[in-house]
Amino acid sequence: MTARTAETTRPAETRMPNPPVIDLLRELESLGTERNRRIYRRHGVTSEQYGVSLADLRRLARRIGTDNALAIELWDSGNHDARVLATLIADPRRTPRQLLDDWVADVDDHVVSELVAGFVAQTPHALDAVASWTAGHRDLEIATGWSTLAHLALSSEEIHDDLFVAYLAAIEAELHASPDRARHSMNGALIAIGCRNERLRGLALETARRIGRVEVDHGATARETPDATAHIQKVWARRCARSNGRAKSHADGAEPSSTGRQV
Repeated sequence: MTARTAETTRPAETRMPNPPVIDLLRELESLGTERNRRIYRRHGVTSEQYGVSLADLRRLARRIGTDNALAIELWDSGNHDARVLATLIADPRRTPRQLLDDWVADVDDHVVSELVAGFVAQTPHALDAVASWTAGHRDLEIATGWSTLAHLALSSEEIHDDLFVAYLAAIEAELHASPDRARHSMNGALIAIGCRNERLRGLALETARRIGRVEVDHGATARETPDATAHIQKVWARRCARSNGRAKSHADGAEPSSTGRQV
């Protein structure tokens, strides 16, 4: 047998199964700190938690890989850190619509709300979820819906602009009468839509001007709700500066030297 034949017939490396959920919960507990628990409590986390940093949770998620069954078990534990980890290892392609509704019904703090939104935006049910949740009655459900829309505005190129135009009208009509967390997420969606393309930038800036100042109570945290107009303009100014820098670099590279060759 040649070396090449031996190489091609070598059995594929099998991946070790992930540990049971009870072992993962023990590992999460060992990674938690009192400092993080205090920070999360200030940010509205009232459920059981270990205080694991998001950096540690992301490292753990990379080790685990995608595991839908384990994600469901972690979520069902009710532990804050376990639920954050669940959003990082669940498979967006294999998650049924009903499970998303179950998860958003359980969301009880804005940290998990925003992570659920980031996950939902990757699923084929994202637009249905946005339509349902933004029309909901519970503050964090509405907030999760608008945060999902913000993710879609920044990441999903195939969605037609008209959908975002309609949501701009809804933001303008509903923002000031919406609950606290929802206002923050609606403002975030307004910013994301304004960063999507030139046409939506103009419409979002007009919407932001008519809405005016957005007041949100962030409690004892240092968090602030950004001014939509200033934030959109800052993002586009950075893009313009990068574009000009690339254009200048290209032009400089095309200048001929004294020998007639390009520098």
